[in-house]
Amino acid sequence: MVVVDRADEPLRGRLAPDGLALLRLPARARTAVAREAGLELGPSVLEIGGRLVPAERAAVRWALGAVAASPRGRLAGVAPGRALELAAPAAIARPPGSRPLGAWLRARGSGTTVVAAPGAAFLLDGERLELAAKVGAGLPARRELTEGRALAELGPAARAAGADVPEVVEEGELGGRPLLVTTGVEGRPASVLLAERPGDRDALVERIAGWLLRWNLATAAEMAFSRELLERELLAPAGAVGLPDSYVAELGRMGHAAEGKPVRLVAAHNDLTSANVLVARDGRIAVVDWDTAAPLALPLADLFYALADAEAATRGFADRVAAFFAAPRDEHERRFRDALALDDAVADLCFHACWLRHAANESLRPEQDARPFLEIVRAIAARRMRMGG
Repeated sequence: MVVVDRADEPLRGRLAPDGLALLRLPARARTAVAREAGLELGPSVLEIGGRLVPAERAAVRWALGAVAASPRGRLAGVAPGRALELAAPAAIARPPGSRPLGAWLRARGSGTTVVAAPGAAFLLDGERLELAAKVGAGLPARRELTEGRALAELGPAARAAGADVPEVVEEGELGGRPLLVTTGVEGRPASVLLAERPGDRDALVERIAGWLLRWNLATAAEMAFSRELLERELLAPAGAVGLPDSYVAELGRMGHAAEGKPVRLVAAHNDLTSANVLVARDGRIAVVDWDTAAPLALPLADLFYALADAEAATRGFADRVAAFFAAPRDEHERRFRDALALDDAVADLCFHACWLRHAANESLRPEQDARPFLEIVRAIAARRMRMGG
């Protein structure tokens, strides 16, 4: 794919026979550039928050909600209504006689057009999302599965537990970058709905927690808490974010006390933000963005993160640290502990591991100035040490 940002940028001869040009230009300039290069002007799209979406109402509405719920949008205080200001018009152009967009998918029986570009593209038939194409990797750290493999291996049990989950259509490469095409799922991001109707938080959180517990129970595998788990899930991330030696030593002491005790590892989404939970009109939930999922992980982490994120969404993501402390979790945690038969010492380690993981992942994003998860783990560490270790 060739990207054209200026009307005077030469384009003729730069495309392969089946190549695509993304014309980031006003409508009149697009027409002139395509004509001069001998290209056919294809569908109009909008670039919104690093995604290419068709210029259709349902696609744009979804993308605007995703921008408002993204870390960058939260930090900038972007509301869904204002996010449209960030949309840049563009169009796809291609050589005459070249294969139609998505011909490689039609050959597999899909019959649906795909627009692919760095970021993601969403394709709709009327109001319903039919396919999603993503190009590029997610977080590089601790990726035990590609997103496609995660969906294939973990998706069936997640669906059986009561959530819609995308199915893989194609996984491979495009322009040297990982490509994943999946079926679409219906709904609006829960983060947007919670911002609009904060009073719905408890009911929606109950729906998410109920699905998560059913999925956890279906995928649980019992083993003994080990030194290896302590190192991987707690000590390594604690070292990566530079926490006080006294807290790291306390984690080691806690792990030693829990060593050999039973723990039921479960499949984990590992990024269960309210932006990754879609809510359909009938209230059914869907869960997307499985690029950091794992088949076996310490339990409770998805729960803790989902509860705190839902609280943050109801507050417009103004202060994640305040939302972490305010999020009601005792009742949900007790239910999960009982159902998974978790020893108190192991459950306590699961709590610390959850926030250490998110702080370590946060440190991998050099462009992100705010470090709310680092603030959270520092607060957890300070509280633990005040309790006398």
